[in-house]
Amino acid sequence: GEGLFSLISLTDRTPGEIVLIRVWEFGGNGFGDFMVSAYDFSPPPNDLIENALDVDEIGLPYTDSDINFPDATSDTITNSGECDGTAANGIWYKFTAFADGMVTVSLDTDTPDLNFIVFYTADDENATLDSLTTVDGTQCFNQSLENSIEAIANQTYYVLVLNANV
Repeated sequence: GEGLFSLISLTDRTPGEIVLIRVWEFGGNGFGDFMVSAYDFSPPPNDLIENALDVDEIGLPYTDSDINFPDATSDTITNSGECDGTAANGIWYKFTAFADGMVTVSLDTDTPDLNFIVFYTADDENATLDSLTTVDGTQCFNQSLENSIEAIANQTYYVLVLNANV
């Protein structure tokens, strides 16, 4: 917290668990107000590669609104040469291209400097982190609000969107 205000963060709590919080008066007047807030933060549904959102089944163009990056699991970029080992809170998307053509992923955020959009190829839509290959020409240190690739028909792609601001 700031000044005389306290802030605590408790993780790994069990629903229904009792947590005791001690509140005391500071300043000698004997009266005051306090607030206790509890939040259930859940990671986004496409937080892990196993749960990558299949956008070609949903319909294109696709828009994902209100992404809660702070609750996303930290993912590490793999199989990408210069970017291996880069970790940040990320979410996953996947699609199999139905035709050759340009695919663009863009972000609308107030923090454009620490975002990464990484394209990978995979053998199918059941990929694991170890089976991904970074798309040639993808700049994983793009740090911009947009990244594009030339997709090839019938090729499966995974897209990792990272936000290092959280």
